[in-house]
Amino acid sequence: MMVDSQRVSLGIGTTGVTLAVYRGKDGLGALPVLWSQLVEALPAKRFFHLHAWYKSYLESLEVEPSSVFFYVLFRGERPVALFPLKSATRNICRLGFRSLELPVHDHLNLSDFVFDRTEENAGLLRLLVQHLQQSSETPWDVMYLSSALEDSTVAYTLEKAAPPMALSYYQRKSNYVDCAMSYEDFLKNVDGHFRRNLGRLTRRVQQMGELQFHSYRSPDDIRSNFDHFVTVEAAGWKGDSGTQSAIACNPPIRSFYEKLIDGYAAAGQCWLNLLSLNDKAIAGQLCLLVDGTLYILKIGYDEAYSKVAPGNLIMDQTLRLAVEDQGVRAVSFITDRPWNYFWGAKSYLVYDHFIFNRSSFRGWYGYLCLRLKDLARPLWQRLRSARGGNKVPPASSAHEKNVTNKEP
Repeated sequence: MMVDSQRVSLGIGTTGVTLAVYRGKDGLGALPVLWSQLVEALPAKRFFHLHAWYKSYLESLEVEPSSVFFYVLFRGERPVALFPLKSATRNICRLGFRSLELPVHDHLNLSDFVFDRTEENAGLLRLLVQHLQQSSETPWDVMYLSSALEDSTVAYTLEKAAPPMALSYYQRKSNYVDCAMSYEDFLKNVDGHFRRNLGRLTRRVQQMGELQFHSYRSPDDIRSNFDHFVTVEAAGWKGDSGTQSAIACNPPIRSFYEKLIDGYAAAGQCWLNLLSLNDKAIAGQLCLLVDGTLYILKIGYDEAYSKVAPGNLIMDQTLRLAVEDQGVRAVSFITDRPWNYFWGAKSYLVYDHFIFNRSSFRGWYGYLCLRLKDLARPLWQRLRSARGGNKVPPASSAHEKNVTNKEP
């Protein structure tokens, strides 16, 4: 359903910016053309900027699709920004807050707004926040912008023109490796002991039979081999005998990845990699290729073969293929795992951001609560240290308005 299809002007006076709001599946269904125009204007596109990403999420993972709004800003007839925000409830300081947030899910590892990072666009978030504070259509206390990279549009607009009562917290890292080099040069960045061990494992597994690596790119090949990937991903701690977090154990999650394949493979943006021993898949990866970066979205291996580290063997083949592919400049691990660094990984910092509604009592309460916690934590650390207690881990980095690019 589309709501507020009549555009409204934003800001005091004439800013030339208008807003239209789209809601749920029907609203998203009305946006492919506008969305595509916005994505094409991005100097650096990532997989989570694309319409296909939100379509897969909304149709498979979101329990209440009507709770998701797409705020589209225009200058004249030209779309200039898109803000995907879900209406939800979030606990802060043991109190429930009405939130507008970038969609949050275990399988949505990174998120962002969709618009170009230019001086002209820097104040668009501030304009939207001002409008939402004055509007009674969707009550909210906090805007929660989670899992945003340090060079994201979210980080850019908060640095350049943050709304009042904005706080930012370091969350984790997102690791990647550069591939714009020869494979020989790439290997120089790989840990020497790890590289030698990888050679020993490769020789060992080759003695067990025929080892084959396949990288499927066409939609038909990916779909016909997807079951092999699903099976191998469930053949370990993620499967029925473990955490039951595997794709095979969760129909909505399987649907999500199948729809991603449908949305990305037709444009040549999906890779399905399988490592097989004697025609049996022992490791697999589902990847998305967007704007020169190959994102390893999902990985799995058969733990029955853990002695030969099939996860490392398939990663070696994937990275070798990526380095040789002129269309791949980097490979992203998306998350931060210790084993990433064996491959010479570099890191982006990932932040969570809060913008509290200063027109809401709970907005003020939440903001002051977090600020007081930030101020009290160093004192608590000193007290614990003076008493000889265990060292308290360093606080998350919290900054009013501006986001630092330095790891705390």
